[in-house]
Amino acid sequence: MFELNDEVWGIDPIVNKFHHCRGKVVAIHTAGDGHSVYLVEFDDLGTALMTDKQITKNLADLGD
Repeated sequence: MFELNDEVWGIDPIVNKFHHCRGKVVAIHTAGDGHSVYLVEFDDLGTALMTDKQITKNLADLGD
């Protein structure tokens, strides 16, 4: 779904650490169940492992 160097936005309304934050996919890993896990470098916040449900390329997905 996402590729290396894609610009993405964090969707994290519960913990809210990366919610609405811009980042870049810097690595892609495969979890034991076969799903992709993305290492995202967020501007000024560091890196985090994110699933495809926690990041988006579409700003409309962020809501309010």
